[in-house]
Amino acid sequence: MQPKVFAERIGTSPRNLYNIFSRDSIDTALLVKISEVLRYDFFKLFQQDIVKEPEADYSKRKKPKIYIQIEITDPDQEKQIMKMLNMK
Repeated sequence: MQPKVFAERIGTSPRNLYNIFSRDSIDTALLVKISEVLRYDFFKLFQQDIVKEPEADYSKRKKPKIYIQIEITDPDQEKQIMKMLNMK
């Protein structure tokens, strides 16, 4: 298939076609169009990689830090809270 014909079928110009294929990544909607024109399911390649990956071990993940901001106006309450949090 000629580049001009291919570009027309996926809805772009021949000049942009070369830009598309020189990129490191491609938009999924565009990949769908390319798959349809070439009659090849490129997504099948990605599905195989996903299936081959082992299950994630969530126990090794870092737990997110949670930040809480409290406004304390009473100095006695502040001391009590700081003591509870071991922040003397």
